[in-house]
Amino acid sequence: MPGRIRSGTRVSDFYDLGLKQPSLEFLDVRLRKDTTMFVDPRAFVALQTDWGDECVDLIRDFFDDVLQSIRRQDAQRARILLSGLHEPNETRLGFSKDQVAGHGVGDELAAGIYDSLAKSEAVEHGLIEHLEDTALLVEGIGVDRVSDITTNIVREKLIEFTVEMAEKYDLELVEADSGPIWSAAKGEWTNARIPMLAPGGSPLILIPRTIARWKMDYDPGEYYRGYVLPFLQSHELRKKRSPLVQTVLSGRRKGERYVRKKDVDRYYRKRLEGGQKKVSVDVTRDYPHVFKEFQKSRERLFRAPISFEELHERIGTPKPEWAELLKEVTDATPGRKEADRYHRAIEALFSPLFSDNLVDPKREKSGASDTLRIDVRFRNMARSGFFRWFNTQFVRAPFVPVECKNLSGDPGNEEVAQLASRLNKHRGLLGFLVCRKISDRQRFLIRCRQELVNDRYIIGLDDANLSELVSARKEGNADKQTKILADLLEELID
Repeated sequence: MPGRIRSGTRVSDFYDLGLKQPSLEFLDVRLRKDTTMFVDPRAFVALQTDWGDECVDLIRDFFDDVLQSIRRQDAQRARILLSGLHEPNETRLGFSKDQVAGHGVGDELAAGIYDSLAKSEAVEHGLIEHLEDTALLVEGIGVDRVSDITTNIVREKLIEFTVEMAEKYDLELVEADSGPIWSAAKGEWTNARIPMLAPGGSPLILIPRTIARWKMDYDPGEYYRGYVLPFLQSHELRKKRSPLVQTVLSGRRKGERYVRKKDVDRYYRKRLEGGQKKVSVDVTRDYPHVFKEFQKSRERLFRAPISFEELHERIGTPKPEWAELLKEVTDATPGRKEADRYHRAIEALFSPLFSDNLVDPKREKSGASDTLRIDVRFRNMARSGFFRWFNTQFVRAPFVPVECKNLSGDPGNEEVAQLASRLNKHRGLLGFLVCRKISDRQRFLIRCRQELVNDRYIIGLDDANLSELVSARKEGNADKQTKILADLLEELID
C-alpha cells in the first residue's frame, strides 16, 4: 500500500516498489521538493524511437508556429500559443528548493516570454530556428524555461509514458485534469479528464530517465566560453591594432602575441552594454559560421543518459547495490514457481548493469499458453563498448531481447528457438539467453551456432557470467565488461 508523503519521500518509497532508481526507467523524484534537473528537447532526438520522434514533431511544430506568428507580427496568435503554457509542477523538476513550486511558465509570464522573443535580435535576424536556440541567444529565456516549455508541449506524451509505468508497476491511477494538451493537428490547446497518478492527491507526471538532464546539449555557457570568446580572441589577434593584444616579454615564447579570454569577455560586455547573450547574438549575427560550428559539434554529440552514479551525486538517489541485485537473481529457486521473481530480478539487474548502453526495458509476453514466458526487451543506445561495437561491426541490434529461463538444467533447443524467433533485421539480431547454469557450454554453443546462418547471434549468460559482469561494473571497468561479452561472442562464432 502507498505510504504517506514525508520529507524526502520519492516515488519508489510512496508506492513501495521494492526497487530504487538504478532499476527504474523513470526519474525517481522526491514528491515534496523539486529536483534540480531539466527536460532537454534535444534528448528526444537522441532516443531515435517513434515516441521520441512524435515528441520532436510536437516541439518543432509548436515553436515554428510561435516564431512565424512573431515574425508576421501576429501578436494575438503568439500570445494565445504561449498562454497555454503553465507551471509543470507535476514533474517535480526545476529550481525550487523548499517545496514543489517551480519557476515554470504561467499566464502572468506569457507576456514576458512574448516580449523576450519579439524584442530579440536573434529572432529578428532569423538566428533562432529551434526552441533550444533560445537558451543561447534570447535574453530572459534560460535552460529552466526551455525545459518548462518543452514539458508542456509534450505533456500528452509524458502522461502516456506515466500511464505505461503505472500499468507496469501496478500503480493506482485516478481521474484528474490533464492540464493543457497541445494538439498539433488542431493548432490549439485542449483539456480533458484522464487517468493520472496522484500521490497524496497531487498529480504526478513521470519523466523518462533518458531525457532528464542536469545540463542541456545547448548550454549557453559552453557556447559562449567554447565558441564565442575563442573566436573573438582570434578576431582581435588578426587586427593590426587592438587594445586587447599583449606580447610575451621573455622565455621561449618571447615576442608572441596573445589575447586573454577574460579580457575579451570584459571588453565586449562593456562595449555592447550587455551580458554574454548580447555578445553571443552579435557574434552569431555577424559571423554565423561560429554558431554553425557549435551546431555541427552538437549534431555529432548528444549527451548520454545520466548515469546512476551521477544521479547519486547530484540528487541523492541510491547507487546500485550490486551484491543485493545479484543475490536476488541467485536466490531465486530454479523452476516455474519462481520464474516471475527471476525475470524481475534479471530486469532489475540488467538496467543498471548495462545502463550506459541498454535502456527503456519493455516486458513482453508471448508463446503458447502452456509455455507462456515473460521476457524483457531493451533498446540499444550504445555509443561505445560492446553493444556499439556489435552494432557497427556485425549486424544491426537496435533492440536487444533478453530471454529469462529459470531452469534447473541447461537450456535446450526449444529455449534457443524461442529467442531466435524474436530476432530479425527490423528488431535486431542480437539476443541474450539468461539462465541459471550452462553445464555443457559446447553443446549449448552448437545449438546457438545453427542460428548464425540467419545472422542471429545468441549469447548465453548464466549466474557465473552475471557475477563476472557485475564485478567488472562494480569496479567501473567498462573495458573488462566489454571483453567478457566479446569473449562470449568470439566463443560463439569461433
